[in-house]
Amino acid sequence: MNSKQKGQQFQPFDALKGFKKALAEQEKNLVEEKPILSEDQERQINDILLQLKINDEIVITIYQNKQILPLQGKIQSIQKQKKWLIIQNQKISFSQLLNIKKSD
Repeated sequence: MNSKQKGQQFQPFDALKGFKKALAEQEKNLVEEKPILSEDQERQINDILLQLKINDEIVITIYQNKQILPLQGKIQSIQKQKKWLIIQNQKISFSQLLNIKKSD
């Protein structure tokens, strides 16, 4: 084995050809676009927000960091004029809300 061949045996190679590219493509597909709410959905969310007060138990769906996430818990704080609420120690802007309902 000559010196060129010896050096090549330590060169990095892609054992699974195309795997990294396919994985990157798959990860890109996991990023979700924020859904556009209809006027009725926005009105329904606003109607519920007007009724909420501290310690109300709610279930919400939010759009955060390019993901759609469910949250459930008691409202710790709500600022209707500033358009945010705190649930599970997370400050949620009203603009992040995709769905909201009061728990019984």
